[in-house]
Amino acid sequence: MIRRTSIDIGTNTILMLIAEYDETDGSIKTILDTQRIPRLGKGVDQNRNILPESIQKAIDILNEYKAISDEN
Repeated sequence: MIRRTSIDIGTNTILMLIAEYDETDGSIKTILDTQRIPRLGKGVDQNRNILPESIQKAIDILNEYKAISDEN
């Protein structure tokens, strides 16, 4: 079994998938599929920048995801 974590950072959500790949039969089993909403895109059109509070939320989420991934 090979276990991998994938993180997708989008405009408003950060997704995390932890899955296991079984080399013997090629199957993939989802271990965890979760999302958080830091709203990185909030105010970008008006301000031309990502808001500092959105950046901090994203950092907090990524730290949380790292801890979860390390446990799995």
